[in-house]
Amino acid sequence: MRPPFPLEPLLSPYVGRRPAIVESYHTMYALAGELARPQQERRLLPAAELPELAARLPGAEQIMLGACTLGPALEERVKQFFDVDPVAAVILDEIGTVWVKLLARQMHEELRASASAAGLQASPSYRPGIGRWPLSLHRLVLDHLDAAALGLSLLGDSLLPQKSITMIVAIGRALGRSAYAREQEAR
Repeated sequence: MRPPFPLEPLLSPYVGRRPAIVESYHTMYALAGELARPQQERRLLPAAELPELAARLPGAEQIMLGACTLGPALEERVKQFFDVDPVAAVILDEIGTVWVKLLARQMHEELRASASAAGLQASPSYRPGIGRWPLSLHRLVLDHLDAAALGLSLLGDSLLPQKSITMIVAIGRALGRSAYAREQEAR
């Protein structure tokens, strides 16, 4: 499988100036396609079933909890490369980061489209560890998904494998700003 995004934007700083790095990007792009096992899962729950989140998401009628991952193989290869070829490690890691972010964006866009078709709003994709959303929310998300089937686990509050994203999205007729966003703006 090829990564579902073009390599050219990542290459643009190096084309014509660093042929060895361009070649490494092509090699790591192909390797990422061999190693990654993209998976995702989402679950839509009534906001009343998630009171601690509903209190932070004004207007939420439903809350989608989701996760996506590339699996552990890409990340393991990055670690192996760091000792022998740190440039390859950084490039492979960058490709994995772009890919998992794309998976998360696609999941969010699909949810927004279905909410819109139903005459509802969808909030931004809130991610534990981003902004004021605490990392501890990874646990809440994983507790409502089949984390084992996705191969996801936690080490403390950190999500494993690292090329994984959890998200929280509010759905409702009239959504307000999240309490975490308001807290961040107040600072």
